[in-house]
Amino acid sequence: MYPSLISCLTSLSPEVRLRIAAHHGLREAEPETLARRLTDPAHLRSFVRRMDPAEREGMDFFLFQVGEGVCAESKLRERESILPVSPSRFRIALVRLRRWGFLYGLRRRWGETVYWCPSEVRTAWLNVNRKGSPLLPPATGRIDSREAGGRGVWHALFHFLVLCDRERIPLTRDGGVHRRWWKKLSSEMEEWEEEFRETPWADRQEPASVRLVRDLARLQGLVRERGGALEVDPARLDSWLSLSWEERLRRLYDLTRFRLLEGRPDWDALVRLMEAHRSEEWVAVSTLLKEWASLAGKSGGRIQGEALVRHWLKPLCRLGWIELASSPQGILWRWTPFAPAVCRAAAEETGLVQPDFEVLIPPFFPLDKRWQIARFADYAGGDHFLVYRIGADSVGRARERGMAEEEMIALLEQLAGGGIPANVTVGIREWCRRVGRISLRHALLVEGDDEELIDELERIPELGELIAERVGRRVLIADANREEELRDRLKKLGFPPRQEVKPRKPGTDTEERGEGDAEPEGFTVENRYPDLTEAVPGARNLPRMWTSAIRSYHPATVQDMVRKAIQLRLELRVKEKDGTVRQLIPRQLENREGSWTMEGVDGGRRVRIELSRIGGVQIRLPE
Repeated sequence: MYPSLISCLTSLSPEVRLRIAAHHGLREAEPETLARRLTDPAHLRSFVRRMDPAEREGMDFFLFQVGEGVCAESKLRERESILPVSPSRFRIALVRLRRWGFLYGLRRRWGETVYWCPSEVRTAWLNVNRKGSPLLPPATGRIDSREAGGRGVWHALFHFLVLCDRERIPLTRDGGVHRRWWKKLSSEMEEWEEEFRETPWADRQEPASVRLVRDLARLQGLVRERGGALEVDPARLDSWLSLSWEERLRRLYDLTRFRLLEGRPDWDALVRLMEAHRSEEWVAVSTLLKEWASLAGKSGGRIQGEALVRHWLKPLCRLGWIELASSPQGILWRWTPFAPAVCRAAAEETGLVQPDFEVLIPPFFPLDKRWQIARFADYAGGDHFLVYRIGADSVGRARERGMAEEEMIALLEQLAGGGIPANVTVGIREWCRRVGRISLRHALLVEGDDEELIDELERIPELGELIAERVGRRVLIADANREEELRDRLKKLGFPPRQEVKPRKPGTDTEERGEGDAEPEGFTVENRYPDLTEAVPGARNLPRMWTSAIRSYHPATVQDMVRKAIQLRLELRVKEKDGTVRQLIPRQLENREGSWTMEGVDGGRRVRIELSRIGGVQIRLPE
C-alpha cells in the first residue's frame, strides 16, 4: 500500500515542511499539525478560491482519474492531449500542488518518479467538492431478493492461520501451496471462485479462497516462509489477535479495498462516496452512479453499473462488507453492521458448552480467546453461532503442544460465563491423562573429564542459576537457551569449554523470509521542495524575443517557434493578418502541398491555421 499523509510529511525535512506550511498560514510544521490543516474542510474551501483553473483541473485529475494509485509520466502525457488547459500550465499546476502538500513525488527503486495524492487528501477534497449531506438517497419500495455475504473474510483468514499454526503448509518450487492442501484448506473456508473470477485472487494456480487468505496474511506479516513451507509468525499473530474487533475489521477492509481497486484506481472517488454513507439503509446502484457523475463532472470517466456490480460490489458482498438485493429500482446495496463505514460490531456475548462436547461461540467473541479454544477443539461450521467440537484427537493435539487441562476448562467456563457440563470436564481430564506422560526436552549437557571436576563446578555460586540438575557422575544439565552466557562464565572462572563442531541441519542455508516484511510497492518519498522550472525543462533557454511579446518573424523562424512550442508543450499567442489574436495549444505542424499548416486547440476547439496567414507570434511561458 502507498504511504499515508503523515508518512509523506514525516519523510520530508523540517525545512521543506516549513515551506509547505507557509502556504497554509502556519508558522510550525510538525507533521500532525500540517496534516490537520491540509485536510481541514474550512481551510480547503477558502484555499480553493485562490486556485486557478489549471490547478483545480490537476486536483480533479487525481481525484477522479488517478484515485487510489500513482501517476507515472506516461499517464500524464496521455491526459495532456485532452486537457482544456495547455500541458505547460497543467505541469506548472502539478508542481504547485506538490509545493502546497497535496501531491508528493514517490521514487521507485529503479529511479522513476511518480505522483501520489494521499487518501486523506482525496477524502478531504471530495468532501469539499460535494454539496449537501454525505448520506446517499435511500432506496424505496419492495425488495425482491437478498444476497448475504456469509461469515466474512476475517472468519476465513482466522481458519487459515489456525491450520497454518497446527501444521506448516508445504510450498511448491514456485512458491505455491501444494494441490493436496487445497481441499484441506477449502474445507474450513468458503468457496469464492464464482464471484472472484475477475479479482486479483483469480486466474492463479491456487483456488481464489486460498490465494485470498494467504495474501491477507502476507500483507499483515502474519505468516512467513521457512524451509519451503508457510508458518505463522508468533509475535505478529499475538499482536493481531489482541486487536479490538473494530481495528481488525478496519485493517482487513483497507487491505481488501486496496487489492480490489488496484486494477481500477479511478473508482476510488466513487468508493469514497459509498464510505461517506455511514448508514445501513439500502441504496440503489443507479443512485450511487448518478451522485458520482454529478460530483466528478467532465473529470470522471464513465462507469457502467454492470461492471461496478461484477468487479466491486459482488466481491465486497462475498467478503462480508455489504449485502446486495434486487428490486424494481435495480440492484441495491447496503453496509453490513460491522463494516468500517458503519462500525456497529455486535457486543461481546457469552457462548455455550453443550453435553455432547459441542462449543457454540458468538461471531464477535474476542479472537485471542477463540484462538486458544481452537487449539483443543475443531471447527464444525455453524449458523448464528460458530460450532467447535471437542474430542480425544483435538485435546491430545493441544496437550502435545503444552496446553494444560486446567487451561482448557478455564477457557470454556469463561466462554460460557459460568460452569460447564460435568461430563465435558471429566472427558477433557481423561483425554489429557492419556497424553503427555512422557516429556521430550532440549538439553545442554555439561560433561566433565572426571567426577571431581563436576563436583567443583556444582559448588561455584556463579553457575548455580544456569545449572538445572546433575545426571550421572560426570554430566550436568544446563539451560540450553543460555549457552553463550554459560560459556562466558566458564571462561572467566578458568574452565574454558572445548569447541564442538555442530552438524549442519538440512535447509539451514536457505534464507528465511517473512512474507510481510517486504514493502510490495518499493517507493520512497522525495524529500525536496520542487522548483517551477521543473514543469517545462528547457523553457527558460528560449530566446527572450520569442517570449516577451507578439512579433513578426521570417517564415522559417515561425516554423521553428511552432516546433519548439510543440516540443515543450507550451502555448502560442498568434496574431493573424486580419488582426484576430488567438491563444492556442499547438499540436502538429505539417506541410500540405508546399503550404505549412499548424493544428492546435483553441478554447477546447480544434483549429487549423496556415502559417502564411500569421502576422505575429509569441511563445507563452507558464507563470
